Amino acid sequence: MVERHKVQNFVVFTGDVHSSWAYDLPRGMSDAYDPATGKASLGVEIVCPAVSSPTPFTRENAAERLATITKARPHLKYMDGLSRGYVVVDVTRERLQADWWLLDSVKTRNAEQHFAKGLVCEAGSRHLTQAGAPMPPVTGADPAE
Repeated sequence: MVERHKVQNFVVFTGDVHSSWAYDLPRGMSDAYDPATGKASLGVEIVCPAVSSPTPFTRENAAERLATITKARPHLKYMDGLSRGYVVVDVTRERLQADWWLLDSVKTRNAEQHFAKGLVCEAGSRHLTQAGAPMPPVTGADPAE
């Protein structure tokens, strides 16, 4: 469908898996897909973690599961199965940037969080690359400011 309609900047936003993921979306996992350049990718996928729901991984199995998943999925650009948090997405005509912000703890009430990963998809590239820095906070969005 994406190819037939010649969708230029195809992005899938996903959630409800209670973990953080980011993918290039190749048509298939053939030799045509190049993880370094994104060649043969049709678009990208951004998966948002949950803030309040538990994650599917445990500290005991996270490293092993990540290694297995990474080996089987060369189109995977980011994954965190342990942390809760959210994604801030900024979309312009030139690019999309997704920044993952993860919480240090949900067991106590606090505002502690940290920037975990930023990925960019330049318009027309259909491929995620490392962001140089997180997007600056939006100012003026709060009427009290």
